[in-house]
Amino acid sequence: PFPGNANNLVMSLPEYTKTLRGEDQGVVLEFVNPKYKDEKARTDFKKPTRLECMMQDIPKLYQKELESPNIGFCMFDRWFTFSPAKNSLEAGQE
Repeated sequence: PFPGNANNLVMSLPEYTKTLRGEDQGVVLEFVNPKYKDEKARTDFKKPTRLECMMQDIPKLYQKELESPNIGFCMFDRWFTFSPAKNSLEAGQE
């Protein structure tokens, strides 16, 4: 109920397809980022943990597989963007 990421990726399908067929087959490194109830004890999770990856790794694949990738980004004024709340009301008050 509380999404944490509203980033959007826009890719050209021919370049994306070539990247998927490249050496890494479009696979980016994954990691686990657990959230603990008690950061000191680190014995109980606050919620189930999941695999995550960095969207910044996708341009790295493009640079590896394409001769001259056209990579960029757009930034909008904050009022123009969708900014979901990541935390529950209780967690936001901590």
